[in-house]
Amino acid sequence: MRKLTGFLFILLLISSFPLLISMTLKEYENAIKAYEKLSSNQPVIHLSQTSFLLDNNGQPFAEIYQNENRIYKKLKDIPQFFLDLVIVNEDQNFYQHKGIDLLAITRAALINAKSSDLKQGGSTITQQLAKNLYLTNEKTFERKWNEIIYTLSLEKNYSKDQLLELYINTIYFQHGIYGIESASQFYFQKHTEELSKAEMAFLAAIPNNPTLYDPLTNFDNTKKRQQQLLKNLLKVKKISKEEFNSIIHEPIRLNIKKRKYLYPDYADYVLKELKDLIQNQPGNEHLTDEQLEKELTKLLNSGVNIHTSLNRNIQKKAKASVQKHLQPLPIEGAVVIIQHEKNEISAIIGGKNYERQNFHRAYQAYRQPASAIKPILVFAPFLERYPEKMHSFVDASNICIQSYCPKNYGGYEYGKVTLREAFIYSLNTSAIRLLNEVGINNAFHDLKAFDFEKITKDDYRLPAAIGGFTYGLSPLELTKAYTVFSTKGIYKNPKTIKKVTDANGNTILEWNQKHVQVWNEQTIKIMRSFLHDTVINGTGRSAYFPTVVIGGKTGTSDDFKDLWFVGYTKNYTAGIWIGYDQPKSMDHLSNQAIHMQIWKEILQE
Repeated sequence: MRKLTGFLFILLLISSFPLLISMTLKEYENAIKAYEKLSSNQPVIHLSQTSFLLDNNGQPFAEIYQNENRIYKKLKDIPQFFLDLVIVNEDQNFYQHKGIDLLAITRAALINAKSSDLKQGGSTITQQLAKNLYLTNEKTFERKWNEIIYTLSLEKNYSKDQLLELYINTIYFQHGIYGIESASQFYFQKHTEELSKAEMAFLAAIPNNPTLYDPLTNFDNTKKRQQQLLKNLLKVKKISKEEFNSIIHEPIRLNIKKRKYLYPDYADYVLKELKDLIQNQPGNEHLTDEQLEKELTKLLNSGVNIHTSLNRNIQKKAKASVQKHLQPLPIEGAVVIIQHEKNEISAIIGGKNYERQNFHRAYQAYRQPASAIKPILVFAPFLERYPEKMHSFVDASNICIQSYCPKNYGGYEYGKVTLREAFIYSLNTSAIRLLNEVGINNAFHDLKAFDFEKITKDDYRLPAAIGGFTYGLSPLELTKAYTVFSTKGIYKNPKTIKKVTDANGNTILEWNQKHVQVWNEQTIKIMRSFLHDTVINGTGRSAYFPTVVIGGKTGTSDDFKDLWFVGYTKNYTAGIWIGYDQPKSMDHLSNQAIHMQIWKEILQE
C-alpha cells in the first residue's frame, strides 16, 4: 500500500505541482483515506441513455431524455477510422500505459512551459473517462487525486477496449449530445457507420472544446481543428497524403436533427401507461407517487425501447378530422381508436390542439356519459339475466320512483315499445325501468370488469341508467369498455404498450393481463344487432356508412353539455367525445352531429 501510495504521490507531483504547494498534512491524510476507500470497490458506471417510443412498425416516433442525449454504440460498430482519430489525437500510448502516461504528462508540461497558453494536456483517455464519469472540472488537489484513483481503478477492472468504448460514449459534443452515435444523428442524421471520413473527423474535432468548436456557432473553428486532427493522422501514417487531401476538401454539409416527439397526444399517454406498467410489476404495487416517478426516470435513463401500437395513419387521420370540425369552434374533443382483435390502442387524441404535457381529454377528462352508458349498464346486464325477454315490450311512458321522475328526450311518452326500439331510440324511461328490474347492484357488478376509476358506491342509483354519475367516465374508459361487443363478451383492458425492451432487445416489461368473460356470446350477439340498428335506423344514423360491420351508440348529456358516439367496425372500436372544457350547453350544435361526422370520417376506410 505504501509503495502504491508513493507512486501516486509522484504522479500528483508531476501532474499537479502548483496545487501541491498549498497542500496541508491533513489534506494529504484525507487523500490517502479517500484512495483506500475508492480503490476497494469496482467503479460503478451508469450512463444515462436516450429511450425511444416505437410505433406498430417498430419505427421511433419520440425520443425521451433529460439532460443527456446518448445512444450507446458498441466498439465493434464504430469505424476504425474514428477510433484512430481518437487514439492518435487524444492518447497515442493508450494501449501501452496503465492509465497514467508519465511521458505524456512531462511532454505536456514542457510544451506548456514555453507558452503563455495551455496548448497541450497530458491526460490519458482513461483519465478523461474518469473525469467524465465521476468528477468535475474543479482544479483542486482532491479532485486530481480522485482522478488518478478512479483512473487506476478503471484500468484494473476494465479492458482497454471496454474503456475506449465507454470513453467514446461519454464525450460531449455540445447541445446536450453525448457519444458519437447521438452526435452523428444530431449533426448529420446518419448512423456513425454511415459517416464519411471527413464527417467523422469533423465530429471528432468538437469534444476538445465543445463551445469553441460548436459547428452551429463556430463552424470555421471546427473545420480548422478537423484539419489538424487529420494532419496528426498523416504524421503517424494512418492515412496517405492523397487521402488527406481528399478528406479535407470534402465539403461538410450539416443536417441538423430536431428532437423527435411526434404525436404528443399518443406519446404522453404512453408515458402515463408506462407508470402503470411499472406499478403493475410484482412488488411495486404499493410504490408512492414519488417512488414511482423515480422508477420511471431510472427506466427511461437506461435507454429502453417502448414498443407501442401507434398506427401513424389513423393517428394523423383522427387529428386532422378533429381539427377540421372543431378548430373554428370554442369546443374541445377527444378520440380513442382501438384495434379490438389485437386489443391495441391504435390512436388517441387529447384535444384539437394538444401539446406535450397539456390537459389530456382522452383520459383526464371525466364527463357524464349520458345514454352512451346504456349498452353496458342497462341492456347487456338485462339480456344476460333475461335472454328470453329479448322480444318483450317495455314501458316508455313517464315514470316516478320515489322523487325521481326522468323523462324521455323532448318529454315524449311512447307507451309500450320493444326492447330494440327502446335501445335504438334511446328512451330514458325504459332504461330506468330495465335497470330497476335488473337490480342496481347486479348491473354495477357487471360494470366492475371495466375498472372505471371514478365510479363509486354513490353512483349506485337509478339516474346512472341515463348517465347520471358523480364524476363521470373518460372517453378512453368508455371506448375500452365497448370493445367487449367485438370480442364475444370477453374483456381484456386494451393498452398502447406491447412491451419494453432493453438496448439488446431483451424484453424487460410487458403486461400480464387476465381475460374477463363479462357477458355470454348470446348476449353479445343481441347487443350487436341493437347497436347495428341504432346506426341504421336510430339515433346514430349520422355515423352510418356502407361497410360489412358497423354499430354504435350516441350519448347526449343534459342541456347538450356532452356529445358522444362510441361504436365499432370490423377491426376497430372508436369513441368520440366533444364539449366545452367547462361544461355548458352546445344546443346550437346538437343538430349538426359533429361527433358522428368525426367518427365516420376516421373509420370510413
